[in-house]
Amino acid sequence: HALEVKEAMFREAIEKYENGKKFWTNSIDKLKEHIQ
Repeated sequence: HALEVKEAMFREAIEKYENGKKFWTNSIDKLKEHIQ
């Protein structure tokens, strides 16, 4: 059972990481557009 909980937490962490990556990619793209 503890393994399932760890797996769920791991999956959630990956999801947050992916969302964060998208957020930063979008922010950097907007910043580049703004600079040009």
